[in-house]
Amino acid sequence: MKNTLLTLALFTFSALAAQAAAPVNDIAAKAIKLTSNYQVLPAVDLSTATAASTDPLVNGVSAGKTVWYKLPRTMNDGLVTWSLTITSTTGVGYAVPFYQHDPDNPLTGLVSYGTTYNIAAGQTGQFLVGVSGQPMMLMIAGTGSVQITHRLVPATAFNDFPSTADVISGDRSTISSDNTSASLSADEPDLGVPGTNTLWYSWTPAFSDTAAVDTNFSFVNGPPQFDQGVSGNVHDTVLAVYLKSPQGALTLVGNDDNSGWQTNSRVVFTATAGQTYLIAVGSGLGSAPGEFVVNCYRANTAGEVYLYNGKEGSDLGASSVDRGTHTIAVVRRYVGNLPLTCTLATDNANSTATVGVDYQNLSTSVVFANPSNAQADSAWRVDKLVTLLGATAVVTSPEEVAVKISNIPIAGTLGNPSVGVFHLFASQPQNPNKTDAVRVETPEVRVSESVGSLSVNIVRDGPSGGFVDLNCSMVNGSTATLGEDFYYTGHFPLYQATTSQALYHTIQDDNVFEPEESVTFKVSGHAGSVFYTISIEDDDPFIPTTGLLTATLSYASKARTGQLYAAVNTSGGVTGKFIAMGRSIPFSTKLDWRGKAVALLPIPGRASLSLTIQATDATGGFSFTLVDGGSQGADIATAVLQNYSAKLNPCPEAGRYTWGDLINSLASVNTALVSKSGTASVAGRMMDGTAYTMTGYIDGEGTLTAATSLYGGLGCIGFRGPLPLADGQATSLSCKAFRPTRAGDASKLEVKSWDNITINGYRYTPPAIDQRALDCWSGGNGKATLSDGPLMSTLTKALTVSTKNIVTAPLDAEKLKITLVPSTGMFSGSFVLPGSSPAKTLTFCGVLTDIPGINSLGEGYFFDGLKIGTITIGKP
Repeated sequence: MKNTLLTLALFTFSALAAQAAAPVNDIAAKAIKLTSNYQVLPAVDLSTATAASTDPLVNGVSAGKTVWYKLPRTMNDGLVTWSLTITSTTGVGYAVPFYQHDPDNPLTGLVSYGTTYNIAAGQTGQFLVGVSGQPMMLMIAGTGSVQITHRLVPATAFNDFPSTADVISGDRSTISSDNTSASLSADEPDLGVPGTNTLWYSWTPAFSDTAAVDTNFSFVNGPPQFDQGVSGNVHDTVLAVYLKSPQGALTLVGNDDNSGWQTNSRVVFTATAGQTYLIAVGSGLGSAPGEFVVNCYRANTAGEVYLYNGKEGSDLGASSVDRGTHTIAVVRRYVGNLPLTCTLATDNANSTATVGVDYQNLSTSVVFANPSNAQADSAWRVDKLVTLLGATAVVTSPEEVAVKISNIPIAGTLGNPSVGVFHLFASQPQNPNKTDAVRVETPEVRVSESVGSLSVNIVRDGPSGGFVDLNCSMVNGSTATLGEDFYYTGHFPLYQATTSQALYHTIQDDNVFEPEESVTFKVSGHAGSVFYTISIEDDDPFIPTTGLLTATLSYASKARTGQLYAAVNTSGGVTGKFIAMGRSIPFSTKLDWRGKAVALLPIPGRASLSLTIQATDATGGFSFTLVDGGSQGADIATAVLQNYSAKLNPCPEAGRYTWGDLINSLASVNTALVSKSGTASVAGRMMDGTAYTMTGYIDGEGTLTAATSLYGGLGCIGFRGPLPLADGQATSLSCKAFRPTRAGDASKLEVKSWDNITINGYRYTPPAIDQRALDCWSGGNGKATLSDGPLMSTLTKALTVSTKNIVTAPLDAEKLKITLVPSTGMFSGSFVLPGSSPAKTLTFCGVLTDIPGINSLGEGYFFDGLKIGTITIGKP
């Protein structure tokens, strides 16, 4: 089933009148239904609501006074945004989204998405929720009068269309955003320049004068570091400004593509005080979407001047151990069509380094051009150079070279930062004693995610050498995420007179259950590299999410395969069965506070299997480890909770499927039956005619996974891939098989394997009564063509098929017989090998790949030992 992405945007609260009576949507069973694409609902007063006993617990405690809203439609029809605006005066509390797992029992069948959004006056924000086809519900708890405005649109960003534009406040403002999740929606105008992925903003200036909007210094992947220049990731933006009438009509004021800095955009216009202007920002044709900034301002000055290092900080980031020149970027923003000249100089009085010894004195004019002069980049940024000579004495801390901006004309203003520093280290060769290596004092560190910060000590053994400029970097394969789970410093010094240096890390406490994560760091910049690993233990309790678990697990050196089915209840109990080797092995266990449980699966006459179940996240993700006590084989599989409701929200892939491609003479005949609950049964045959039946399931992405054991446990075969949603579609599935060289030969353990062999699968619709199984046989005539294998030449035989789907062939020497099973699409039969003495009967089987309007066929094979032949039946 396709996951649908919903965005809930919770916005600033404003005054509403209190309601005396209890809200009609006081409990989940009476949730107000949001029934249209756009709707403004009456205000409700949470202070008059009740704490219903039927409300679900949130983090184990009662939610208190609540009101409920419901989106009853099934969210499986593509990417849809549910945009909610919540307005309140004294609103304090939180909003929790749920999906309705059990439509027949709405009071106990609500499952939280695991995300809680706090509501506070003046707070804004948004969060994303993945939906698996169930009706969506929202519980708002707390106090105050609230009003709901909602809209459904085919987009992911809240401000993806004009009617929900984000508000920009003030006469001089800068905001940051990202249009990766935006689109060109149907209810917005064309920008007038090549562009897409547009986001919208609303600005109401309080002045009547020249105004400007620009996207200067927008970068697709964020600002670069100062030393790395600016090439390669400047965001090619497009920009348009519209006048908004009281009736909502939009009139284009101006648009632009590249009039700003480099490929950024700028629009200058005459603003009227109190008039609302809508601003659309997109990416240029062929440009990748990403981060950008929007500057809105009164364009009657020469702008604000400041030092730019890509990080908006005073540290210019050009740490040096060598003599040379380093670039200083001076930039300006909020610029009218005016030039500006100022001074950039080294600040000798505030520098700890010595002028003339460690650096050269600098005092130079910085001249910014008029932006209207051919859109010169020098209107926005001017680069200057400072020369660092290097420190000559042994230092235990960096020396600083300070620079500052001065002599700003009256027409301009001095921004922040206007003063910056360079860090200057010793200029001698790094670490002259090459045997003077470093090591990590504690290479394995384990902490709780609530630890806050920690340090890892880097130690220098042996006699102290020269200054070492060390770099710390993440190693690929780390499971912890930078910016979400931790932060660290990537560059640090080890001074000449010191033997150790602490590396500081910040660990983020996310208050969300997740498995243990780790990150490995490499420290380089000396002779060789050293590594250390930080393991972060989650300290948030596991809260069970109810649903069904299904997974395919292989074991015994992957020669055997089993299917797992289990159910998780609200207390964390897990009951299920493991089907393998013709046995169904029941088990029952319970997940602990870490979301982990172990169950033994006893098998008569052999060692038990050990099944470990581990929750991997707070939204229903699980991993399984199956260890066979009688072998060295073990396997790890992952699965997610399947929450299909057969009555209201059935699995969208429910139905019949066939595939029959002869690829590498593997398994050419297969049919699958998918139930409304997402389970699957697959019937097929191996290349020597050995029949099998697989069990499987459909995951949240509409992918079939099915497998089975073969030959008394000495082999297995499985399929995995997406299933088509409509007749006439074909999708590629991969096949993986492990099997003995010859069927039934238990003494030979040589395994023949196929991995990721692709076969085409088709959705199959059984014929109605008095309808022939193959559409192209409407006249009742067809043919069968047999070739390859033991045949010396191709045989083609005429066929007739009745509306009862009985296939007959003329009586001939080959005695061709065909039997169709319309409900499954399978057919089977036999014929006599021509010229054989005595006559040998060869059996065959196949499957209908019925594609209406194309070329409806039946494909299969026949065999003589391991000599494979093909059969195709279809139109004459």
